[in-house]
Amino acid sequence: NNLGGTLKLDGIDFSLNGGRFKGAANIQDFNNPSFQIEADAQLNLADVNNFMSTGVVSNLSGNAVVKLNMQANSRSIKAFDQGGYNQVNANGYIKIENGGFKIAGDTLNYRDFNGELRFQENLVKVENLRGMLGKTDFKLKGSLNNLFAWLFGDNEPIGIDAIVESRSVFLDELFERKSKATGNSEPYKFRISKRLNLNLKAKVNQLKFRKFTANSISGLFDVSNSQLNAQQ
Repeated sequence: NNLGGTLKLDGIDFSLNGGRFKGAANIQDFNNPSFQIEADAQLNLADVNNFMSTGVVSNLSGNAVVKLNMQANSRSIKAFDQGGYNQVNANGYIKIENGGFKIAGDTLNYRDFNGELRFQENLVKVENLRGMLGKTDFKLKGSLNNLFAWLFGDNEPIGIDAIVESRSVFLDELFERKSKATGNSEPYKFRISKRLNLNLKAKVNQLKFRKFTANSISGLFDVSNSQLNAQQ
């Protein structure tokens, strides 16, 4: 109809095994939609994995505390497919404790994730996020810009400004993981996504790549337009 319809859900409240979710949702005018979603949850991620599977992320584990308010306005549904995801804003935070997961087509185990993501409009601040990418450990602090557009859009870039530290980086495992997952015997190729804008200050105690080992690495790394530049 001319009004486009309205969907409003108040007082959502349910338990998921030992976890709890509270929230609300409000969608106005499906022809020219705007929406607002509130979530207040304490979740066991394994329960979430059993309840809802995307087919992309699996083997979820750990715990999460979520307090988020998300909203967006768009001229039309199609606008989201044309870069409209940058109109999605969120405020609040997600705390992760001992998180773990696997990604389809990837042999790495992502585990021991601990840290906090703070959402401020279209900016996500990462507070001391640490974890393991296979045998590679990391600790990261910084910010992510344009996260929702990068996640859900086809061509939107993500901007990362961060400080990262690692005791040990195993480049063989990081580079070869997708070719191993697909059974492809071709050598891996080093490509930098056009959708990545990165400003990184790094400190690595030890880096291993086949028979090559380097120690006490530090520097500034900048990625844009599929090019990597290193300084200092």
